[in-house]
Amino acid sequence: MSQDFHAIFENGVLRPLTPLNLPELAEVAGTIEKLNGAELDPLEPNAEEIRRQQVALDAMFCAVDKLPQTPRNDGLSGRDHDKILYGSGN
Repeated sequence: MSQDFHAIFENGVLRPLTPLNLPELAEVAGTIEKLNGAELDPLEPNAEEIRRQQVALDAMFCAVDKLPQTPRNDGLSGRDHDKILYGSGN
């Protein structure tokens, strides 16, 4: 028996776009043919997108590097966080 179908490759699995006339756990064989317009995966960033993201990450890391490395001497510690934000509770 043969059956033509279209599918989407998603998260490592072929997902048919229409129901297949197959019993559960049926083993099948076939040939994969990319359709026109399927050369670029919309979830896969292209080279320009990767470059843009790298520039943004570099700018973020530079901003983080400029943050003060020494704590302020305001008498408060990290333990005071909940008390300051939520009041004196347990």
